[in-house]
Amino acid sequence: MNFRVFVSVVVCSWALLWPMQAAYSNVALDGKRAKSVLKEPIIHQMIVKLRKPKAFELVRPLDAERSAALSRRAGVQMTGFRAMSGDTSVLRLSVPLRLSQAREAAARLAADPEVEYAEPDVPVRSYQVLPPDLAYTQRHWHYYAPTDLFIDRALLGGGNKQVTTVGGANLPSAWSRTLGSSSIVVAVIDTGVSLTHPEVQDAVLPGYDFVSADIAPLPTNFVANDGNGRDSDPTDPGDWVTAAEKAQYPVCDDGRPEDTASSWHGTHIAATIVGRWGNGVPIGSSPPPAGTSIAGIAPQVRLLPVRALGKCGGVASDVVDAIRWAAGLPVPNAPLNRTPARIINLSLGSQSGDCSTTFRNALRDVSDRALVVAAAGNEGLPSVSAPANCPGVLAVTAHTIEGINADYANVGREIALSAPGGGAPTGRNSVIESTDIGYYTWSAVLFGPREPESFNQNGQRGPAIGGFTGTSSAAAHVAAVAALVLSIEPALSPAELRAVLVENTRPHPAGTYCAQGQAGAGLCGSGLLDAAHAVAAVSAAGRGGGGALPLAQLFALALLAFAARLRRR
Repeated sequence: MNFRVFVSVVVCSWALLWPMQAAYSNVALDGKRAKSVLKEPIIHQMIVKLRKPKAFELVRPLDAERSAALSRRAGVQMTGFRAMSGDTSVLRLSVPLRLSQAREAAARLAADPEVEYAEPDVPVRSYQVLPPDLAYTQRHWHYYAPTDLFIDRALLGGGNKQVTTVGGANLPSAWSRTLGSSSIVVAVIDTGVSLTHPEVQDAVLPGYDFVSADIAPLPTNFVANDGNGRDSDPTDPGDWVTAAEKAQYPVCDDGRPEDTASSWHGTHIAATIVGRWGNGVPIGSSPPPAGTSIAGIAPQVRLLPVRALGKCGGVASDVVDAIRWAAGLPVPNAPLNRTPARIINLSLGSQSGDCSTTFRNALRDVSDRALVVAAAGNEGLPSVSAPANCPGVLAVTAHTIEGINADYANVGREIALSAPGGGAPTGRNSVIESTDIGYYTWSAVLFGPREPESFNQNGQRGPAIGGFTGTSSAAAHVAAVAALVLSIEPALSPAELRAVLVENTRPHPAGTYCAQGQAGAGLCGSGLLDAAHAVAAVSAAGRGGGGALPLAQLFALALLAFAARLRRR
């Protein structure tokens, strides 16, 4: 395949428009909620250790006489089931109990002078942490393990479809090790963030708005859209564009004649990374607060919101100043950033071609301070957009729920790896269609089609759930997993962190565009993002976060980092 066709309007929206535009594609909103019930474990057995057991009681189930005596003390009927190690015995409950009831019975048993201790025989499963928020089971296929099944519920009908999430980021096992650390800061350089959104507000650090007041050839404050130029408020005021504005200003024309609603792109990206857990869970009969049912990948890291895009995008000079500032470097007429980011997410890009000297210099300046993750672009081309094609940047392409390179996603030799971005699978038949939930990646946005508090046509405003397709979302997944890795091993340099992510991917699915022997081999990076493998690579058994890496791994990472520095020269 020498040329990859640009996706249809259904898939692609506002994709990498020059002068500068967020690298996302289609958006879907769904304000519906469902209820879930957190069930108390059911107990079927009790573990009991007698103070002076008889010899036969150490090797056989407790007899009827002993079981009856213990049952009277516990207030529940039990029978001897088996002897177990540690000179203890297992008794089977005649009637299963809820865990709280079983604990009460065990406390009564423990009060017996002949009993050393008694405990419920609690159910045990493989240790993995999952968000309790409703969107995890209903929408977040992009977080699943690659062997999990996702039930895709069509938004516009068509029934439920079971899909194996080959393209999932494999997060559950990673979460069992870490949910992130508040000492790790991730900068999102984007359209700004809804700072009071319940999914991100607890993670927000003081950020900055780098959108200039005067961006030619547009009127003063047109791009900024907040009444002024640069200031200390990185709130997203909205980036809607009317049909009249598109007609008047060609740089704003996205090819569609109608009005374009605000994307809330920066909020979507930010919540993918730091979205709060647990605030979207119903309490009793009360539904969860609107727009809070999603979960972020690294909910305990901190968010540095940096605004560099507005209406009709932005310009490279603003983005470059934002990059340096986010890393803690000085920028004229801006206050010094007191909370520098270790990871910088750039879900944006341009059609300017090669990496410019301006971008190259800025990225070189921050290369030893922060890992820069950038979206490859959504034009469906075999070339990577700037700044993702710059030296030292971790460039990310996107794949679908089936792990197949998305038809909108740019590819090229600069790509480091692929991450979930959603979209229509290509290369083989699929049960996923453009109207299905499994087509999108889901995060937080706002209902408002214009300003944050504006009402949509259904009378809704405020926090909402948004479905995106695009390399923007893919980049955010990688930035968030990088934050998990860095939370465990904060001493990693940016080059070492990059190596951990790139060297611990899963292979592209056999027979698909990016796989070995196929047309895209070598153009889609090392493989599919795998959070569990990356986190495990820096997690030695029995060691907490921040400990030393094994010597062999440190040596390997040092070689990779040295090679990366040579490539930058």
